[in-house]
Order: sequence, then structure tokens, then C-alpha cells
Amino acid sequence: MRSSIFGFIVATLVLSSAAFGAEKKEELVKSVEVKVPEKTAEATPAAGPVATVQDNTLESLVAEALRNNSQLKGMRGETEEQFGKKHYEQRDWFPKLESYFTYDTQPDAKGNKNPARQSDRTWRKAWGVRAEQTIWDFGETKGKVHKEHFSAVAKEQKEKVKESEVAYDVAEAYWRVMFFEQVVSLRQNALQAKKKEVGSIADRVKANNATKAELKSAEARQAEAELDLLEANNGLKFSKQRLLFAIGRDIEGDIDVKGTMSFDKPDTRENYNAETHPDLKSVRAAEEAADAGISAAKAARLPKISFRGYIEDSTPEPGSGAGNLAPDGYLYQAGVFVRLPIGSTWVGATGRLKEAEGSKSRYAAEAEALKGSIKLNVANARNNIEEAIKGYEVSEKRKDASNENLGRIKQMLEAKNATMADVAKAEDDFAISEIGRLKAIYNVKVAEAELLREMGLVSGK
Repeated sequence: MRSSIFGFIVATLVLSSAAFGAEKKEELVKSVEVKVPEKTAEATPAAGPVATVQDNTLESLVAEALRNNSQLKGMRGETEEQFGKKHYEQRDWFPKLESYFTYDTQPDAKGNKNPARQSDRTWRKAWGVRAEQTIWDFGETKGKVHKEHFSAVAKEQKEKVKESEVAYDVAEAYWRVMFFEQVVSLRQNALQAKKKEVGSIADRVKANNATKAELKSAEARQAEAELDLLEANNGLKFSKQRLLFAIGRDIEGDIDVKGTMSFDKPDTRENYNAETHPDLKSVRAAEEAADAGISAAKAARLPKISFRGYIEDSTPEPGSGAGNLAPDGYLYQAGVFVRLPIGSTWVGATGRLKEAEGSKSRYAAEAEALKGSIKLNVANARNNIEEAIKGYEVSEKRKDASNENLGRIKQMLEAKNATMADVAKAEDDFAISEIGRLKAIYNVKVAEAELLREMGLVSGK
């Protein structure tokens, strides 16, 4: 009967204290939902869309890079660690419970706990539960939890900044691979044309319709075409290695990208708001964390009210001791305690208050400077897009002009008013103009990726 009563009392104490802590936690969650700039999951999943690696489209490659990047993995671990600190600071909302068991001697009638004679000693065994629950701390715990929460949000936003940088690296390498694939194809065609030219002139030399000097000139042009192809292949190889490195694969492997190297006018996002940049959001969250630190430090200089008590089942050892002054049965004590922050506690809280106030001022100034820097970088990236588009328009005109010139030279060759060398030069000019057009498209694509990076957005989405 004694055990069942004791168990009922302990269970009631635990459940009531836990309910008190749950109410406090619910109160914090509601307040945090109002202050956080955007909903933030405490479990930090791997960023980026889930895509099939074999697709090798820009979107799938960016997603793969976001999953594999070692720096991002480390940053996600830091964010998760910071959210863990938030949960740790919630401990005062829940009861501190301690169960114990003792077996010791009790004082005799004269107050001696260890009488000289063994027969005068009274032995007692007891077990019980101690409990302590904070009732009111003027928002100190709430401030600490808020501080750790917003510190985690700040780290989470830093992850997004890194994601935009990683995505830019992937996009730049992806478009470079696309560019060099086209260049290699052009250089291969040019080399085949030069080989045909050399064969044709060699046949004419045998028929005494061309000179050996013309043949040597054709062979020199073929050697130049071979060099151009070698440079294009090396450029393609290195570009693929950069892309493999960016997505976290072995650079000794190979990759075939999918997509189209065509001109599409970029969206310059004229309605972009610098306040949405994750880097600025991170600083704003750090400022919120400092503000919460101020609240916690101020509350730490105020009294803290808590409930403390214990309940114990004590039983003297049968037949031991003289007079047997050991308590028998249930013992309990309960009360409300007030802790006053004096001495080192007051000094420590004051120091934390000054530190938090300094941090808030620093983050506020940093946010204003960062906002201006973001606007400047975005404006410059838009200018780069404008220049890249104009460069593409110029390259189209050059290509049309060289193509028209090539057709004219071929007609002159049929009329015997031009030589094969003239045709070869016109073909080279056309190939150069086409490469220039492809380079202009590459510049537009990279400028667009640069704009997204400066806005803190992810390319390929």
C-alpha cells in the first residue's frame, strides 16, 4: 500500500511538471513563428531537388553538386548543431528530477551519527525523488532559446549563400563544356576540309596544274587546323574536369552533358528585393539573436522563482541501534524558492548584456552596408548581361557577313576568279565567326548565372 501511494504521488509530480514545461514550449513556438522571416525546418535536409544523376542536365547537375559539396555538408552539420543548442536551452521549462537510494547510519540520542559502540548505531535505508521546476524567470529561458534559434537561422541562410555559389560554379562549367563541344565539332570539320584541300592540290601538282608552293601552303593550313583541334579538345577536357570537380565526381572520369547551346534572353528580375538575399537574411537573423541575448541578459539580473521538493520512503533497519531515532515512513518537503542574482551572477549577466548590445549594433551596421553591396553587385551583373546580349547581336551580324562572303568566294572560284587559298581563308573566317557567336552565347549564359549568384539564387532551377 505504501509503495502504491508513493508511486502515485511521484507520477502526479512528474506529469504536472511536464505539462508546465509543454505549455512553456508551446508559448515559445508561437512567438518564434511570428518573428522568423521565413519558416525554417529544424531538421536540415540536403538542399536542392532530387534528380537522376544520369540526366546530366544543368538542373540535375546542380542538384548533385548541392548534395555532394563537402563545405555544404559541414555547414548543414553546424546548423543542426545550432538547433541542438536551442533544444538544450529549453531545459528549464521541464522539471529537474532525481531519484536516489541511501543506506546510512542515523544520529543517536546524543546527536552522534557514528557512536563508539556498534550496538548504538541505527541503520536506515531510504529511496525517493527530488524535483525542481522553474516557475518564473522573467523570460530568461525564452531569451536564450530565441537566441539559439535565430543563430541557427543565420547559419541556415549562410548555407543558401554557399548553395548559390556552388550552383554558379556548376553552371559556368556546364556552359563551358557545351561551348567547347561545339568548337571541337567545328574544328573537326575544318580539319577535314583542309585535308581535302591538301589532297586536291596534291593531285593538281601531279597534273602540273598547281605548284609545290601552293601545296606547302595548304599543308601549313592543315597543320594549323590540327593545332586548333588539339586546343579545342584540351579545352573540352579541362572543362569537363572542372564540371566533374564542381559536382563532386572523380575528375578522371568522363561526362556527357545534355542541353542546347542556344540564345535565350535572360530574365534580369527587375523587381528583385535585396532584403530577400540569404546573406542579408543571415545578418538580420544574427541581429535578432543578439536582441534575444539582450532580453536574456536583462532577465538574468532579476529574481528567479522556482519550486523545489522531495518525497522519500525511509525505513530503519530492524533491530539496529539504541533508541532508534531514525525516521520511519514517508518524508516530504516542498516549497517555493527565490534566487537573487548578486555578486558574480550579477556581474556575469551585466557583461553578457553589454556584449549582446554591442553585437546588435554591429550586425545592424553590417546589414546596411551589405544591403548596399548587394544592390551594387546586382546592378553590375545586369550591366554584364546587357553587354553580353549586345555582343551576341554583333556576333550574329559577323556570322551572316562571313557566310555571305564565303558564298561569294566559292562562286568566284567556279568562275576561276579566286583560288583554293581564298576559299580556305573565307572558310576560316566563317568558322571564327561561328565560334565567336558560340562564345557570345556562353557569355550570356554565364552572365545570367552570375546575376543569380549575386541575388543569392540557385542556377538551374
